[in-house]
Amino acid sequence: MLIDLCVPTRHSSDSSVDPAEAIRIAHERGLDGIAFADVDTIAAREEIRALRAEAPIAVFFGVRVSTDHGELLCFFRDPDATPSPEELFGPRPDAGWPVRTVLARVRDARGAAIAARPYDRELDRPMGDSVFTLEGLAAVEALSGRLSEAANEQAIVAASHLELPCVGASGARTVDEIGRAATLFRDEFAGQRSLVEALEAGHVWAVWLGTPPNFPGDQAARRELRSRRLRGRRGGRR
Repeated sequence: MLIDLCVPTRHSSDSSVDPAEAIRIAHERGLDGIAFADVDTIAAREEIRALRAEAPIAVFFGVRVSTDHGELLCFFRDPDATPSPEELFGPRPDAGWPVRTVLARVRDARGAAIAARPYDRELDRPMGDSVFTLEGLAAVEALSGRLSEAANEQAIVAASHLELPCVGASGARTVDEIGRAATLFRDEFAGQRSLVEALEAGHVWAVWLGTPPNFPGDQAARRELRSRRLRGRRGGRR
């Protein structure tokens, strides 16, 4: 089952995506499902609920939570009861909610939290290597349609070291970008409970469905990353 796991809607300041159009486009591009998630708001929740019954593909709903160390993409078992971040974590601090508090409360609510684009330098406070210190993550968003190859490769390496599964999402800001990257789920399902359980079980893989974006500096960054890998292997354990 192929799902674009994070599509923000027009309720996000950086997106112009209309959910009804996004569902139509995702279906035309061969996706089996689409997940909508805005930053720090569930304003689209009722609109998504109304669209779900008539949609030709599975429709899921989550929320991206801005923390003091990057963003977490969170899904709960009942999409129509997805709480707002303020409900779950209290008033938002200027620096974002404490990342460990978010992880603990999502876990207590039996949800799944994903490290969203940990090496995205466009974020005010990217997660970066602090991802290695976090407990309670279900997966790492390691293929983002909005990021450079070098940033995605760093996330893949981090997921590998943490022994966490990789997921993919377009992060589409326009409908043209939907499905650029997605997540392959091992099993077919329609409900969000099953999506959360599949994330927890690690039955997921990140995949490219389109041409990855090309960013200035990709080649140099990739050479440096590979050089660091080689240096790290010398004298390492067997």
